[in-house]
Amino acid sequence: MTGVILLETLRREWRQPIYWGLGLGVLGLMMFIFIPDVDALQQYADLIETLPPALMQMFGVEDASEVATPAGFLAFGYYASVTLIVAAYAVYTGLKITANEEENGSLDMIMSQPVTRTRVLLEKFAAYSVICALLILVSHLGLEFGRITSPVIAIDGGLMLQTSLNLLPAMLLVLAVTALAAVSLPRRGWAAGVAAAFVGLSYFIDFLGSEASETVIAALRPVSFFTYADSGAVIQTGLVPANVLLLVVAAALIMAGALWFFRRRDLSL
Repeated sequence: MTGVILLETLRREWRQPIYWGLGLGVLGLMMFIFIPDVDALQQYADLIETLPPALMQMFGVEDASEVATPAGFLAFGYYASVTLIVAAYAVYTGLKITANEEENGSLDMIMSQPVTRTRVLLEKFAAYSVICALLILVSHLGLEFGRITSPVIAIDGGLMLQTSLNLLPAMLLVLAVTALAAVSLPRRGWAAGVAAAFVGLSYFIDFLGSEASETVIAALRPVSFFTYADSGAVIQTGLVPANVLLLVVAAALIMAGALWFFRRRDLSL
């Protein structure tokens, strides 16, 4: 029956995104607890202003005054780091689509059942996409709790939710890249290295390109998914549909490539 693999994957894996989400939610709650008022935000901005410009750019801050607002502080203190964390989680999760089971030999047992490779790959990708969404929603609860209980810090709850949801397209892209690496490379470690390199290079291309705007690296910024997962802009003005669509379409195309490879290669023994 179609959907069995998806449901079984969710049944086995649903706890882990909740644990990760709770951890990130606590981190978000701390943002509101430790910065209780606007004066404290200004002091924090003054501290950030003493950092070298390159280091400020690395954390997504072009002007220290941005951090003096609740939205700017949240973008800098929470979303900038969480974007990297959830990307790493997507690599870890993407290896579970085929690489982990192929490495331990259990994928042969799955494929001995009356299921197609297409169904296995797509249902597991769908299941882990739901898991990524669950992680984001659980983590957002900590932010929302901090927002509604903060006596003095005012921030738009709708924009905050959009910024959290904006993490999902980037996670789906990294998930797809990891799946493609896993089905096209013979070893799990190689796939993990390629996927991690994709995340790391994307981050540094975006960082170096924004820092050195007149260089060749700046021209490469459009190839970095961090350019489109811009939490600082989203929390100020809302989701950018074109960026979301671009990341989702890219993920779909990469998964089409993963499916092509998976249907044509021999499984490792």
